[in-house]
Amino acid sequence: MGCNSSKLNDGVNASQDITKKVNNVINRIDAQLAYDDQVQNQLEENATKAVEDVSGAATEAKEEVTKAATDAVEAADAAATEATEAVAEVAADVTADVTAAADATVEAVTDAAADATA
Repeated sequence: MGCNSSKLNDGVNASQDITKKVNNVINRIDAQLAYDDQVQNQLEENATKAVEDVSGAATEAKEEVTKAATDAVEAADAAATEATEAVAEVAADVTADVTAAADATVEAVTDAAADATA
């Protein structure tokens, strides 16, 4: 029995064809894995950026609320100061009016007493 080189070549060709197909599948898997890694990295970058954006927005909101609260406290302090000054001014005016009225009453009583004794 002799060796049939034609059949041997067919077997080698089939083996090479299978090897090429397996290598092709491996290359496609490698490409898909590389793409998956890129997508995963992009998702992680997007998530990190979203967290940074939310953190920045929260910081800005906190600063705005703090500023608004500070402005409100300052406005309340200014209003209280103005009210205190207004009350003090009215009290001074009332005191002056009462003193003037008391002085006028004393003078009138003194004059009446002087007239009564004269």
